Amino acid sequence: MSVKNRVSAGYGMVDITPPVGEFGSLRLAPNKRSLGVHDKLYANAFYLTNENQSLFMVSVDTAVLLESVVERIKAGIADKTGMPAWQILVAATHTHNGAELLGEEPFVDTTVQVDRVVEACIEAAETAFSEKFSARIGWGYLELPGFAKNRFQNGQGGDVGLVDDRLDFLKVEDEDGNYKGIVWHFAAHPTTCMRAGFLTSADYYGVANKLAVEKLGGFSVFFNGACGNINPELGRRTFERAAFYGKQIADKLAETVPQTKTVSEGCLASTQTCVEIPLTDKRKEMVLPDDRDEIMAYFKDIETREIAFTEEAYEEHWELYQRLRCSWWRHKLVEEFGDIDSESVCIQAHRILGHLMVATPGEMFIELQFELQKAFDDNRAMLFGYANGYCGYVPDAKSFDADSYETNPTIMHRAGQYAGEKMIEKGIELLRAL
Repeated sequence: MSVKNRVSAGYGMVDITPPVGEFGSLRLAPNKRSLGVHDKLYANAFYLTNENQSLFMVSVDTAVLLESVVERIKAGIADKTGMPAWQILVAATHTHNGAELLGEEPFVDTTVQVDRVVEACIEAAETAFSEKFSARIGWGYLELPGFAKNRFQNGQGGDVGLVDDRLDFLKVEDEDGNYKGIVWHFAAHPTTCMRAGFLTSADYYGVANKLAVEKLGGFSVFFNGACGNINPELGRRTFERAAFYGKQIADKLAETVPQTKTVSEGCLASTQTCVEIPLTDKRKEMVLPDDRDEIMAYFKDIETREIAFTEEAYEEHWELYQRLRCSWWRHKLVEEFGDIDSESVCIQAHRILGHLMVATPGEMFIELQFELQKAFDDNRAMLFGYANGYCGYVPDAKSFDADSYETNPTIMHRAGQYAGEKMIEKGIELLRAL
């Protein structure tokens, strides 16, 4: 192998933990405000390069990142490093206990939160770029049978075991074989502590990262997969459950990572394109409720709304909050997309050694991961979700027909019946071109 394929790597991390009282993402609390910090959140940047090509992999502890935010991050990294956008992968971990960056409701100003995350990602990437070292890398994997559940199938009376049990990790050492860290990929929603005390948290993967660093040293960076219909839990959600799941992962990593072999030379390649995906045709039957005034009145004072720190108080406000939030999303679908029948999304393809990656902006159903893997007999192929933007839930064509939260039309559930298959088809095409 040519000397030009000798790899170097770098890593950077910046704290993005939101202060107490700041708006939280998704279902942290009906009044949107964090009541405290259970564990810290970070922007992590991993840099990998040889003399032929380079790749930045930026993992952000937040629910989602809009395309406009990703573009700012990539522009800042490009300004600091000279790397083009197609060599920069920016993905949200999808923790439901992080800062509000989506602007999912009216009157919620996310400027401060977004600016903090953008600046942190750029700083982390600059550190990774400037502190790179001659490296050795190698892929490993482990199985987590019974860890994840298919929540969509559970709701439809199907097979809750329809999941991908495999966790893949990239082990990184310096040129002398000293351990430096891992980048790992698994598909499961970080929702195990979603309603536990309204506290900021990186959920089960945050526990796994912390324990992996304690057990192995170095760094540990998580990227989520096709987890649109996959949860670790289907019942009560607590920090104890997050710790239980995170420890399972860390214990297995501690056993497996040291046994994984590494090499100093290897293939690295990236490319990207845009693809037009259909928007849901269920909009044709959608009737907007006459509740816009109620929505505006409710959310206008949400910042100052006081909700007691009890389970009973949460449940009392939750039903109203959820109804108005989802109704607002339906209004936004009509406002933003109207009669438009398709949406352009970014698809990236990356290769590191023999492993293949397709990065997509949606909450992809696990069936689409199976479709991707089926196209490559001799290589592991992985879907990276929540990457380079956000286009909501993306069910496979069969699941689209069902009546469910993930398939009923709103701004967050706007993908059409064959959107996922189109994205996978394009990803396969890009990978084969590499």
